[in-house]
Amino acid sequence: MSWESNRIKSFAVIVLVFFITAFTTDSNAQDDSHHDLVSRGLAHLTVRAQLKENGKVVEKQATGMVVSRDGLVLTVWHLIKDLGEVVPRTVNIEARLGSKVAPPIPAALIDASITTDLLLLKLLPSSADYATIRFGSPTEHQDTSQLFSQGFPSSLPEKRLLSSKIRTRFGPLPSGFYLWGTGFTFEDGESGSPVYNDRGEVLGIAKGVEGSTGYFIPVMYAESLLSQIRLKEIRDEMRGFSHLRTQLNWRLEYDQGKDVLNVIYEKTIPGEPHVAYINLVLVIDGYDFDQERIKLSPSWQINRLEKPSLRSDSSGVFEVKDFKHQVRSKGEGFANIRDIEIDVIPFIQATDIGSKAVASATRLRKARLELEYED
Repeated sequence: MSWESNRIKSFAVIVLVFFITAFTTDSNAQDDSHHDLVSRGLAHLTVRAQLKENGKVVEKQATGMVVSRDGLVLTVWHLIKDLGEVVPRTVNIEARLGSKVAPPIPAALIDASITTDLLLLKLLPSSADYATIRFGSPTEHQDTSQLFSQGFPSSLPEKRLLSSKIRTRFGPLPSGFYLWGTGFTFEDGESGSPVYNDRGEVLGIAKGVEGSTGYFIPVMYAESLLSQIRLKEIRDEMRGFSHLRTQLNWRLEYDQGKDVLNVIYEKTIPGEPHVAYINLVLVIDGYDFDQERIKLSPSWQINRLEKPSLRSDSSGVFEVKDFKHQVRSKGEGFANIRDIEIDVIPFIQATDIGSKAVASATRLRKARLELEYED
């Protein structure tokens, strides 16, 4: 075999090794990615308090998961319950994110669902932008598919990774009917650990072990606690679409019999913000008594037209009463009004939780009103 052939074969082997290595590396990265999605929102929790009976300090540990970017943490209620009868003011909760040796962050108790053994904590301060887990749908998970869990067992210096499958979707009666059973061997300190699928979507919260079955709480039982998070997300999304919240469609109607000009608005999205008042800038184009073309200039302004009549949560009307009389009073000698061009400048008012009402003005659009009359 020639030296040239050996060189070609050697090159082919190098290329093959490169592709195998690259593929293996990418595959491992893909395999680990769903674990990384969960571990970044993992919290090691420690709670301490003094017993009422003798003042002795007791301590319990659990795992939790960060469920909102402002620091809400979901875990198990028995983290607090298992302390026993304690002096409430002495309860101290700390969270360490991602590792047992991470800097401690103080946490406060926000809400609990004692029936389903769930607890919601709040990291302090709330201004930090925390990494969070993401939820999936337990009911869509197949029993034959793999499940994973990460938590902080008290017996180990760091977190560990478990894998198993669903054994049963019915927990021990009477009180544990809502629990799902697996082969997870949860230990002390791992209660509150996320149970997740191969996409990194959290499907449940670890509760504990009975016999040889490790039970978890499906996330749908946490909805009552997590509803405030969803409401906040909706509010944030709505703030992100502020142009839609303040988008108003205007039209004009004239009631000849009542001599009332109706300035009507309809909102793209119902509810706040509301229109507090409007300013009108009117340019009147018409004819005098000699049928000569005239235009009211400078423009006629009506400022701070208040108290709209609400037709619905998304519609209202402002009334300009004695409209023809007001036009005639401008002294421009109008006999006929050809048309009126109106700029509507609304002042928007909205009340956010914890803040005062704020008004802002925006010129939205021009509307043209055909209005003709003769004396």
